[in-house]
Amino acid sequence: MNSSERQTSQPPQFNGQPAQGDSHNVAGRRRKFPRARALRPQNDPINFENVDANEETRLDEPITQPAGSGQPTAADSAVDSVASALHWALDSLAQPAMAWADWLARDIDPTQPTAADMLANPGITLAQVRQAKAVFKTMRIVGEKSADRRIGARMYAAAIAAGLVRHGRLISTQSNPALTRAFQSLLDDRRMPLVLRDLAGMALCALKESDQRRQNQVESRSKSA
Repeated sequence: MNSSERQTSQPPQFNGQPAQGDSHNVAGRRRKFPRARALRPQNDPINFENVDANEETRLDEPITQPAGSGQPTAADSAVDSVASALHWALDSLAQPAMAWADWLARDIDPTQPTAADMLANPGITLAQVRQAKAVFKTMRIVGEKSADRRIGARMYAAAIAAGLVRHGRLISTQSNPALTRAFQSLLDDRRMPLVLRDLAGMALCALKESDQRRQNQVESRSKSA
């Protein structure tokens, strides 16, 4: 072996020392230099089991105001308005007839989100009851689909029930048997909101008590005569 071959067989030098990670034969013994340490030790692999499984669902959690926040801002009101409009749009796709009734109710009382909330509200005024009766009577007659007319009839009965329960006033010229059938149909219709069905039940009781009082008055007059 010539001198040039012996020179090329020497390990690469770095400042007079063998390069890290290479082997060098020293005094007949093969010495191995340590390699540079990796960024992550081999005995410390990434543990995917420690990843929070609920992390991806946190975007679905409601956003709460930070502690100490003051009154709702204009941005909060805008968000509420958009959310309300979105809910109405979704409801209109799922139950278009009920969404129509809710839209009519908001024109009567904008503070109530739905027709059921307006009619079941203990603070509903007699003027609002009469207006609701007229609006839903029209919906019952001119509804385009059978579902529209059915909802209109139920809301019409609920408006009469609200007048009877909240104000003790019968705002209808229909006979008591006809009103009893209308209230009973509303009570038995499980597709209607529960608050309206409860209102119909109270109206049935009030109507029965009214009939009983009238019957007692008739009997009293007959006895006095």
